[in-house]
Amino acid sequence: MSGRAGDWIVTQSGVRFYPLDPRPEDVKLQDVARALSQKARWGGHCSQFYSVCTHSLRVMAVAEQLAQRVSKDPLAVAMIGLYGLFHDGHEAYLADVPRPVKPFLFTGTPSGLCASWHETEDAVDNAIFSAVGLMPLHQRAATLDPIPGLVKLADDLVLVLESRELFPASFSDRGVWSAMPKVEITDEIREAASMASLPLSASCAYTAERFMLKARERIGLLGLKAAL
Repeated sequence: MSGRAGDWIVTQSGVRFYPLDPRPEDVKLQDVARALSQKARWGGHCSQFYSVCTHSLRVMAVAEQLAQRVSKDPLAVAMIGLYGLFHDGHEAYLADVPRPVKPFLFTGTPSGLCASWHETEDAVDNAIFSAVGLMPLHQRAATLDPIPGLVKLADDLVLVLESRELFPASFSDRGVWSAMPKVEITDEIREAASMASLPLSASCAYTAERFMLKARERIGLLGLKAAL
């Protein structure tokens, strides 16, 4: 018996990861990057394969662009970018569940209690951010820290950009996106997202390498004691 809650999945590096009992020592950067590079955004319904990893790289770039508006400190900008890069890190071990579904999902726990999907995501995020050396985003939100708000705005901005790039233009005319976040896409934001974009021909392996490179750059700059 492992003494761990729930059952495990095996990762690319050979780690047994327990989604209902996640621990920082089981988180590996290569596993996060590789898994995110092979998971499709938008439930796979966009015009071509578009990974969570690519989305994360763009959110990082846009978050740093937003951060530069309020801070000239490169360390503060790098930290916000790192949060943007890992904001969907839990999806490496769970799944990219479409936004409309999440509020209605619950998971069973070994104790017999039900946890919301958001609580399950938060638990995995706790392990990932601890491994990176950062306080989890949802804990920062509870302290009125501005970082979660900036990352959420960056995520919404990239979401809107994706809807315009990966679906027919006629969707807007038909009101398909009426429930989209009401955000303004400035030229600066569009340029930041564009610079972070990868060619559609980029392989999953290349995208994962880019993710790891950006993570290591920022972890090194911040001097974090990462354990992944």
